[in-house]
Amino acid sequence: MKADAKNSRKDAGLEDPALWARLLSTERRGVEERRDLVRMLEIWGHALGASSVAIYAPAADGHELVATFGDGAVAERLAESESSADNLERVELPGRFVLLHDSDAPQEKAISAGAMLLACAAGIIRLEEKLDEQNLFAMAQGVELVALYEVGLAIASILELEPLVEELLSRALMLLEASRGALYQLQEGRYVLTLARGSALPALDAGHIEVKALLAGDGSAVAVLPGVRHVIGVAIGPTESRKGLLVVGSEEERAGGFSTKDRRTLTLFANQAAIALEKVRLHELAIEKERQDREFELAAEIQQQLLPNEMPQIPGFEVLGWSRPARVVGGDYFTFRDLGEGVWALIIGDVSGKGAPAALLVSTVDAALRVMLEQSRVDAELVGRLNQYVYDASTGNKYVTMVLASLDIKAGRLDFVNAGHNDGFLIRESGQVERLESGGSPVGLLPSAKYAQMSVELGPGDLVCLYSDGITECEDARGDEYGEERLVELLRDQRSKPLEEIEGTLNDAVLGFSAGQPQRDDQTVVLLRRNTNN
Repeated sequence: MKADAKNSRKDAGLEDPALWARLLSTERRGVEERRDLVRMLEIWGHALGASSVAIYAPAADGHELVATFGDGAVAERLAESESSADNLERVELPGRFVLLHDSDAPQEKAISAGAMLLACAAGIIRLEEKLDEQNLFAMAQGVELVALYEVGLAIASILELEPLVEELLSRALMLLEASRGALYQLQEGRYVLTLARGSALPALDAGHIEVKALLAGDGSAVAVLPGVRHVIGVAIGPTESRKGLLVVGSEEERAGGFSTKDRRTLTLFANQAAIALEKVRLHELAIEKERQDREFELAAEIQQQLLPNEMPQIPGFEVLGWSRPARVVGGDYFTFRDLGEGVWALIIGDVSGKGAPAALLVSTVDAALRVMLEQSRVDAELVGRLNQYVYDASTGNKYVTMVLASLDIKAGRLDFVNAGHNDGFLIRESGQVERLESGGSPVGLLPSAKYAQMSVELGPGDLVCLYSDGITECEDARGDEYGEERLVELLRDQRSKPLEEIEGTLNDAVLGFSAGQPQRDDQTVVLLRRNTNN
């Protein structure tokens, strides 16, 4: 029987002072804990056949009453003497705790009953500790989520890259209580350093061993942040749309380095960072698009101002110009200028490229012509000076094909210089077709280029057509071009009709030929016809 009691005592951990301390410590002396201890003493007392039970904890001046059940005088009696008195039995417990009871039960029975209760209490304590751990974990997760939520709010309103990257790196260091860090952005298969706290490698290949080590949680990747003891790195964004790499490190020794929880926290944060970086990118694209739209609008306004608002009235002749850009801003250009003394200038041009740069070059050419035509007539020498001016003023590989012509009303003569432009067509009143051929390179392409001037006499009913290659190179769904033959045939058939009708028929023919295909190039036409009664 005594051996069994000893075994029960040993198995239950009755000799464990730490367990008794946790059970009877002052930290567990709230209302509920006191009630539980009294209940335990009551059970213990019944098991012993005792009417009074008390338990004491060690104190500086002796012992301090923890809980009692039954006769309240037990406490007073122990206070008078620290040894058992009268019929009180004293049981010494580990950690200098003392149990008093008024039963005459053997010591082994008291210990056996205590072992049973202690085993139950120990189980309860361990459950409470586990519950406390779970509560702490839940609280930590709550704190983590709150922190991440606050971080999300902090970065959500940042729409510029530099301050966003500053905020991201600062928040990452704060979340992991780290002293060093770096943020890399993925550019063409490489992680390029955007910002660092302390020294960091300037760039990493996406397949580099250091990157693989970081993403695998391998502590050997400390070389990314030279001088740190521990490092942790996660990808910014999912694999299919990765934005970069976030790395933090600690210069101080940390037990076990960064934990799995730290990696999870940093990963959640990096997901927020990916969203913020994408938001900034889209914002920058929107700003850039808005800027380009404003530039296009301005260039379109400039180009529109360069084109004639209305067709000029030239005695003895009909004239009509029409242009349709392929984009908001085109590179085609035409104009008419009264040079005085019965002479008019007719000009058509096609600038290399499209959009705002082409419109700016058109503006340059128009401004130069305004000055030059005040000083001289259209001839080869003028075109040569214009060529040199455009060559000097424009960037490389920028040029404009042009036809510059002067019409002498009285003589009915058209003098022209074709600078690399499409050959114009002269449709005689009889239906005969003549080419107005090129006589030099495009304006602005070559320095000191030479040009040749040609002349044709215009009789009554003769029709001149100058056009840009957007007309003849217009393609149908099969990739076939409208071509010169169709253009000449239409002009010959329509040569005696009003110019507005010829222009409308040509426009319908080109649109019908392309059959809804996107317009690839600007389309411009200038028509000139000598009146039949002139």
